[in-house]
Amino acid sequence: MNNTVPSRPLIGIGLGGLCEGWLPPVLHLYQTKVMRFSRILLIDGKTFTERNRERQHFNGLRPKAEERCALWQSIYPDAPLDYCVAFVDATNVSRFIGDGAIVLLSPDNHATRKVVSDHVQTLHTTLLICGCNDGINAERGEDGTEGCVIVHCKVQGKDLTPPITRHHPEIAEPEDRLPNDLGCTELAAGEPQLVATNLMVGHTMALLLHRYCAFPIEEAAQLPEVWVNSRTGAVVRYGIKERSMA
Repeated sequence: MNNTVPSRPLIGIGLGGLCEGWLPPVLHLYQTKVMRFSRILLIDGKTFTERNRERQHFNGLRPKAEERCALWQSIYPDAPLDYCVAFVDATNVSRFIGDGAIVLLSPDNHATRKVVSDHVQTLHTTLLICGCNDGINAERGEDGTEGCVIVHCKVQGKDLTPPITRHHPEIAEPEDRLPNDLGCTELAAGEPQLVATNLMVGHTMALLLHRYCAFPIEEAAQLPEVWVNSRTGAVVRYGIKERSMA
């Protein structure tokens, strides 16, 4: 790998629908030695329920982090998979994400994205790849077909791409709350999502991970954001000029 040290850990936060798109290709890339990591840590505080079967693959109704780890460890026994059943917040984010870590961030709320973004901005070197997708919400005019992937790359104290909050006020000032602040009923509730959009966003996260790990870093950093639409098949690339550091 041109840009990553083999000892760098990969941290996956949020193991719902988007994880269906990024976890399988990431493990395949690891197994085929295209990318190597010292640890692949999967983090989520939620538990699978029967309603998740509409768009997610799992065997047992147990914590998502535990189930994802067990399922994929059986397929890739040599992968350094580990898990933690927890919600990431300001009290524990530094325990999970240290300097040099690579983070794949795909929770179902902007509040968690803000916590992780604020933390990685304090690190010396990091790669944060954040996936977002619209749910189906008629009141907001959202049909669930749109999503985006945002990359914050920081090397030796220098931001090569903007923090994910820079051009996204919905993340910088989230209207939702952290999962730890929600009751059981609120946690269980959620807007319907389209499987195709989840997969499209998740696959794009894996592709951008490969780009930043395998290409010269200055070249990779010219692409800090990608928007996708699963209805039209459109992929909109935002370059560093469009998503400037200013």
